Amino acid sequence: MATAICFYALITLLPSCTSSASREKNEAEALAHVTSLMKQADALQCSNTDSAIRLQYRALNILQPFLANDSLRTALWIKLGVSYSIKGELERSDSCYAKAEEVAAIFPKLLVELLIGRGFNQDKRGHTEAAIALYEQAYTLAAEAVLPDETALRRIDNNRAVSYQHRAQYDSAMICLQRALLVAEKQGESKAAADALMSMGYVRTRMRDDEQADSLFRLADSIYTLTNDVRKRIDIKNDRIITLNRLGLYDKALAISLEAERLADSLGDTKALSVIYNNRGNIYFEWKDYSRALDMTHRSLEQMELTGDTVGIIASLNSSASIHIETKDYAEAIRESMRALQLSDEKHVLIYLQDIYENIATACIRSGDFRAGVEYLEKRNALKDSVFTREKYAVIEEVKTRYETEKQQQRLQIAMLRLKKNRQGIFAMAAFSVLISIAFVYVYTEQRRKLQQYILIARQGERVEELTEQTLAPQCDSDQSERSATGLSEEKSKELLRVLQDCMENRMLYKDPSLSLEALAEAVGTNRSYLSILINSRMKKGFTEYVNFYRIREGKRLLKETDCKIITISQEVGYGSPQSFYTAFRNATQLTPAQYRKAIRTANEAEEKAESEK
Repeated sequence: MATAICFYALITLLPSCTSSASREKNEAEALAHVTSLMKQADALQCSNTDSAIRLQYRALNILQPFLANDSLRTALWIKLGVSYSIKGELERSDSCYAKAEEVAAIFPKLLVELLIGRGFNQDKRGHTEAAIALYEQAYTLAAEAVLPDETALRRIDNNRAVSYQHRAQYDSAMICLQRALLVAEKQGESKAAADALMSMGYVRTRMRDDEQADSLFRLADSIYTLTNDVRKRIDIKNDRIITLNRLGLYDKALAISLEAERLADSLGDTKALSVIYNNRGNIYFEWKDYSRALDMTHRSLEQMELTGDTVGIIASLNSSASIHIETKDYAEAIRESMRALQLSDEKHVLIYLQDIYENIATACIRSGDFRAGVEYLEKRNALKDSVFTREKYAVIEEVKTRYETEKQQQRLQIAMLRLKKNRQGIFAMAAFSVLISIAFVYVYTEQRRKLQQYILIARQGERVEELTEQTLAPQCDSDQSERSATGLSEEKSKELLRVLQDCMENRMLYKDPSLSLEALAEAVGTNRSYLSILINSRMKKGFTEYVNFYRIREGKRLLKETDCKIITISQEVGYGSPQSFYTAFRNATQLTPAQYRKAIRTANEAEEKAESEK
């Protein structure tokens, strides 16, 4: 009887066991196939995003019969969201992230990836505050893991740096990128290190430190050459073309442009070629070879239209309009600028809006339509002032954040000191003293390094100030574009400049906090429009920046030569509040007033000591 029961059970359960083994085998094969598809998709995600998306959907379909709501499926939805984000389809990207949200909450590593993706989308929409908040949440989660995910921390720092740049918080961006670079070097990730160096170079470009930017770009390029990353080499060469062009090294920029074109041709990268052509057009423009500049710009525009790159189309139209202005084809310049303005409005692309307004204003004024020209100049100045205000508050916010961070760190150090004293007594106190000594040496070394950096920035600022003064001098001849814009003779322009210089240099009208363009025009003996055009043509800046130049220059002199308090100096040079002086001074010199005073006095003392030793 017992034997019969066992035999019956064996016959009954055998098909079930066979079926289970078969399912496990099928599931293992499916997982292997999905893993292979994911690797292929990762390799294509940036270069051929559409193909990557198709592979990711295939992987999801394969998983459908086997796994529901598991970590692998969730990881695929997150990767799919990243692909749509790269394509610029942010709504579809958010939809993928929403499908991953429930399971990601259980797995910290997936949650970090989800937060990074959502932060990237918010940054792309221009919501930098929300993006930074999501990155902070992801960073805390990755750092507090049992084994901190350094790769995720590095990626978060890279993304945060981009958001900080959008808020003009360049110091914070550099801190994030330096951390990312250290992690990449520690991990031996050459490509990630090169990416961090490339981003640091871009930040330096935004800070107008083109020599340092080019140095960083060259370091990154050497790594990309070793790793044979052709696409990145093309990107880095395009960045170098811009910095070298701004440094006036046109021959070198052209040689790099031709090399970049050769690399882009080898890949058949149409989008990269369009950027290369536009940058080369800018080189020819600086050379005043307008025929070749226009040819390059039109080739760039054709490529941009083929790829549907709206931002690139706007950039190319703007470049072409600038060339038409120089060749006196004002009607074509206005037509192309208006098309660029329409695209900017339709697609909410603001990056080139100031340049578009300036091109339209210049073309209108030179063609005799002064009313329209002044109207677009006012639009450009209003936009410029709004950007300045956003950057000003971003700087203030950064100072507040640093202050709060330092306070929190101080509280933490005090708490640690008390804990060690209670638990370990004298030994803890000795250990703490050693730590304090190390911290003191580090802080002292860091302060010395920063001081040397501040001295360099201050000296560079003095050279820039000297060059600016030369452009404002009456004896500096005006060019044909200035005379055409103002409609004044050379003698009349020089006379106005002499009176303007007297008003600012001798009568020091800038010390009046309520000084306006109308009041200054009345003092000079001309009208508001002529004075505005004259200042713009000489300084390539607006009235506010022109007045700030004299206020900052006088502020520098008082900081260097007197012991007056900063609040007193701010009132003396014409600012309504110390905060206004602080913000304007920081934007003009990259230093705070206190940093500048310390740096310039230290430099002068060192020079005097060296002189006396001789």
